[in-house]
Amino acid sequence: MRIFIGLPINEELTCFLARRLTPWKRKFRSHIVWVKPENYHFTLKFLGEAKTHQVEELKQQLKEKIKFFPFQLSINGVGFFVNKGAVRVIWLGVREMASFQDYFQQIESLCAKLGFLEESRPYHPHLTLGRVKSFWPNDPWLEFKQELNNCSWPILQLNKITLWQSQLHPSGAIYRPILEINSL
Repeated sequence: MRIFIGLPINEELTCFLARRLTPWKRKFRSHIVWVKPENYHFTLKFLGEAKTHQVEELKQQLKEKIKFFPFQLSINGVGFFVNKGAVRVIWLGVREMASFQDYFQQIESLCAKLGFLEESRPYHPHLTLGRVKSFWPNDPWLEFKQELNNCSWPILQLNKITLWQSQLHPSGAIYRPILEINSL
C-alpha cells in the first residue's frame, strides 16, 4: 500500500485555487497534469510502499504520539521546481513554516523509529498544484507567477493531520484517508 502523511486544506482555499487556476490551464502549451482540487494537501512525509502490518503500527503510533493543535498560515505565493532549465512542478508556498517544521520533525522521528527511511533533503512545505510532463519554455510562466503572487490569499486554518493511501491510476492519483488526527 502506497502511503503518505499530510495536512488537508480547507474548502475556502480549495475553491479560491480552483477559481484562480481555471483560466490559466488553457493558456499553457506545456503538458501539465494539474492536481485535482480534492487532492490538495501539504505533505509532511511521503512513506511510499508499506505492508499492512506497518500501516497498522503507524496508525497506532500516530494516535498515541501525535497531538495536533490547529494553526493558521498565510500563503506565500506560487513557485516552481526546475530541473535543467525546465519547470517540473508548480507549487504553492507558505510564510509561516515553524509549525510545519515542528510537525515534520515529530512525524520524521516517529516514522524513523518504525523503520521508514528518513528524508535526506531539507523540508520545504508546499502544496503541489501541477506536474509538468512536457515543458514549453514560451508559456506564460512569469505572468502566471506574477498574477498569483500578487493576489490576496485567504488565511488558511489547518485542523488535522491525515494518513492517506495513494492509489495511482492513469487518470491521476486517488487519495483515501486511512487515519485522521483532529485538532485538540
